[in-house]
Amino acid sequence: MSQDSSIRIGDATELAELLQFINDWLATDQDVRIGLDRFAGRVYAAQSLRADLYRFTAVILTNTTETGEGPVPAPEY
Repeated sequence: MSQDSSIRIGDATELAELLQFINDWLATDQDVRIGLDRFAGRVYAAQSLRADLYRFTAVILTNTTETGEGPVPAPEY
């Protein structure tokens, strides 16, 4: 197994967009948050997931812009 953990800029952008989409969905749909909280219990609440999604998105966007491979749009939060 390779130690290289890099991904292509296009893939990183797509992943960041997906994470942002899920975060936005959780922010706007109370039924989804309630369902997630019921599914995961107190182990992983929807608010914790949103915080993690935001953090992961920021890390991905920061790392892709540092490569100098092209502009990546900032998340809309």
